[in-house]
Amino acid sequence: ILAGTVTQIDEAVESHGKFHIAVSGGSLPKFMKGLSKRQDIDWTKWWVYFCDERYVSSGDPDSNYGALKQVLLDDV
Repeated sequence: ILAGTVTQIDEAVESHGKFHIAVSGGSLPKFMKGLSKRQDIDWTKWWVYFCDERYVSSGDPDSNYGALKQVLLDDV
């Protein structure tokens, strides 16, 4: 994730008590790869939404949910 983004996440949590992210798929899950290793993120405050999910099973290579699950959700 880009520098400064964790600061923005922290600000959202401090201001609103949670952080909302809408995942549209494409390359976004790739950008989030490795994010689960961050010790400075409170994952209990994250609300994840899928705004452009394809009508395929989660194991399908075209599944946005499956892609994010593999690089982030399984670890957090």
